[in-house]
Amino acid sequence: MQSARFNINKIFLREEEKIFSNPNINIYIAIDDNEENIIRKSNIHRARLSKFKKSKLNGEMIFKDDEERIYKIFNSEKIFL
Repeated sequence: MQSARFNINKIFLREEEKIFSNPNINIYIAIDDNEENIIRKSNIHRARLSKFKKSKLNGEMIFKDDEERIYKIFNSEKIFL
């Protein structure tokens, strides 16, 4: 049983690494996600913003500029969040 749990954890870690390494993969935070999942997904999103200066969250690409301000593009305009 321990081996199966270990293998499942390895699969989840690989999936998280894949999501972390590609800021174009959408991270979806659902209204019914538990607190642990929300924190994990938020941390991945923030890490991607720091590393790549962009991260897709709930279907919207979010950016971080050189002054550390967070924004999205809407109708060709920067909307600061």
